[in-house]
Amino acid sequence: MNEYKKMAIMDIIQSSNTIEKIEKFKAYKFLLGDCRIFLFDEEGSNFDDSVKNKKIGKFGIWGIGDYTKTWILDSKHLFERSLVRVGKTIDFDLNILTYLNKVMMGHKINLDENEFLNYLSHLKNTGFQIGMTTALMERV
Repeated sequence: MNEYKKMAIMDIIQSSNTIEKIEKFKAYKFLLGDCRIFLFDEEGSNFDDSVKNKKIGKFGIWGIGDYTKTWILDSKHLFERSLVRVGKTIDFDLNILTYLNKVMMGHKINLDENEFLNYLSHLKNTGFQIGMTTALMERV
């Protein structure tokens, strides 16, 4: 990366608010090209509300960060109101996979089955991909 790009990125990041960062990114677009800048701890987000932490009964969806304060600057999302489409993956732990297996096999589970099914429906309706990396690590 050349020195001019570095200086432009530093100027953007050191701006006092999100609107100013967006405006500077627009001004430097010709210099930055296909650059993306991920901003954390902003006043708002250009992600939709489906990335918010959520509790559904005894079940929860918790991100590793507060995505309601994350903003991505790139040439495709230059405007304040433009939402960024992101892939969302949730990693089930071993308990959830055990509950899921029991429900699929027609066995009783030790919790409110409707609550669990509502949780799974929410994941499906908001476009989450399912992973099981956490459960695999628990087993190791």
